[in-house]
Amino acid sequence: MMGNEKTEGRSMENEKTEGQTMKDTMKTAMIPMDAVIVTGRIRKDNGELDKLAGSISERGLINPITVMENADEKYTLIAGNRRMEACRMLGFKSLRATILTPLAADEALMLEIDENEQRKEFTMSERLEYAEKIKAVELEKAKLRMTLRSHGWETEGVGVCAPLSQERGKVRDIVAKKAGFTSSRQMDRAEVVAE
Repeated sequence: MMGNEKTEGRSMENEKTEGQTMKDTMKTAMIPMDAVIVTGRIRKDNGELDKLAGSISERGLINPITVMENADEKYTLIAGNRRMEACRMLGFKSLRATILTPLAADEALMLEIDENEQRKEFTMSERLEYAEKIKAVELEKAKLRMTLRSHGWETEGVGVCAPLSQERGKVRDIVAKKAGFTSSRQMDRAEVVAE
């Protein structure tokens, strides 16, 4: 790990609380590329990677990739697939990443969805791709809730756990709502049509 990289252990203090910004719930560190899980991507074509790889080779990785820290010591890619693939072309084994907690990743994903919808409404297949990304985040949040409860932390009410208790229901219903479907049943139908 590079000496100038900011690193912090995962602890309750790193979870987002009222009044904190997303910047307060993230860290930057070098992570192994083989620990990054890439879920379904909205954009299938990575474009011209040779130019990006040349730039990274000449100037280094200017903007780190963004990942969500998973409970299993892996990371789910949130943003930066092109940068990661260009680094892979260059033979990198690790790269600099902004690491978000599941709560911060949820916020970042909702901002990304909102920003993209402002430009152009999603097609059904794009909405389903986002649903997969949301599902990965929601499953990590569910794991975090279970871990906290097993250690005697109350996940209802106030404090560091309050954001975890704001959403109730099955993960599938939460995912459908956040992805812009009226219900999980509508999302199921869209998946059948997309296949």
